[in-house]
Amino acid sequence: MLRRMQPLTHLDRDIELEFIREFSVNGEFFKGTNVDDRRERIRIAIWTNKLERSPFRDSGMNYGQAYQCCYGRPIEMRATVRPVARVS
Repeated sequence: MLRRMQPLTHLDRDIELEFIREFSVNGEFFKGTNVDDRRERIRIAIWTNKLERSPFRDSGMNYGQAYQCCYGRPIEMRATVRPVARVS
């Protein structure tokens, strides 16, 4: 649980820039967002366009692998941090 709440520490700026270029052409908006917001928007764009297993440019990786290489976490992992504990 603690691992999911830790801030993003690994970032490959070159791969992230390639993601931004790729999805900006399709109308995604990344300007002015922080790293965590961009990561989440890129993750959603990969899932909504069903690109997880598609080849990523000429890198020899697919989008899921490129995402993991860029952010140091698998694309399937999703962390939702709630400021207030939920009452069951």
